[in-house]
Amino acid sequence: MTKIVNFIVILFLFSCTSQKNNNSDYFKVTGNAQGTTYSIQYDDSLKRNFKPQIDSLLARFDSSLSTYKSNSIISNFNNSDSGCIVDVLFIEMVGKSFEVYNLTKGSFDPSINPLLTFWGFNKEKIENLNKIDSKIIDSLLSKKGFEKLIVIQKNNQFSLSDLSYSSFKGESFLKKPYKEFELNFNAVAQGYSVDLISTFLKSKRVNNYMVELGGEMRVLGENVNGNNWRLGIDKPLENGEREIKAVVNLKKGGLATSGNYRKYYIKDGKKYAHTIDPKTGYPVTHNLLSATVISDECWMADALATACMVNGIEWSKSLPEKLKNCEVYLIYNEGKEMKSFASNAEKWQLEEIN
Repeated sequence: MTKIVNFIVILFLFSCTSQKNNNSDYFKVTGNAQGTTYSIQYDDSLKRNFKPQIDSLLARFDSSLSTYKSNSIISNFNNSDSGCIVDVLFIEMVGKSFEVYNLTKGSFDPSINPLLTFWGFNKEKIENLNKIDSKIIDSLLSKKGFEKLIVIQKNNQFSLSDLSYSSFKGESFLKKPYKEFELNFNAVAQGYSVDLISTFLKSKRVNNYMVELGGEMRVLGENVNGNNWRLGIDKPLENGEREIKAVVNLKKGGLATSGNYRKYYIKDGKKYAHTIDPKTGYPVTHNLLSATVISDECWMADALATACMVNGIEWSKSLPEKLKNCEVYLIYNEGKEMKSFASNAEKWQLEEIN
């Protein structure tokens, strides 16, 4: 799944890593994390610079859930024979992912990491495979199944369906169903990171903020001009150029966008998108170019945007009817024409640019 970095429409700009606007109590903090960048704006009359705490929080997150760090907990889990000890952050990520796994009937499945590796989608640059072997894909499909995980704590075993009914404090042992089983939370991790930073700001009694990491966002309150936060959604352009397709005005909530139009490869005249269908093991082939989801929390928007890219247009259009406080903005091809669909556009003051 490709993360689409949304252009953020803001009414004031900063050039420094951490700087205060002289005309207000609004700050902007920027930095690098998770192979991308983050940008945070917040209102604080106490004039506090939260960059050190935010960087520490993100480093802590990576030490648990980054597949790009060889010594992270998730890397240790994937390389283990039977599982390993995981922290509370990891267990919370498992529980949240399992909620979406059930909601989407397996269209969102963090246990497809071996399939992502097979297709070459765990690399920065997608590579053509010399041979697409259906037998290998079938074998990898037989090794997935997020619901097969077992959590062991204080000699008690819990299935993931029991996870939300148990108190998981401290370390737990996450047990693999088999050696080849691997996890990858990249389709939800950045959204969850955004939520963790938002929770931190709320704990410091910050009531106006915009948190963005890798294009995933969460906002609360008002910007420096006293208006709702204006967030831009990219037009799906394969040439790498940036152009805004729509702008939304949010006072509260998380927003995430996923798309297939920038990362794909063509083999034997067929286009293979960057989103794997967990049910077939193959890249999706429908005409949905990008899916933006707005939800109360960014982790949910992030995961659902991935599920939209798996399931296609009709399923995505019906999502707001199935889920409370969820809206979608879809961009898709119909023949040679690019079209869009927005649910309850007036609710989030969506403005289409072109």
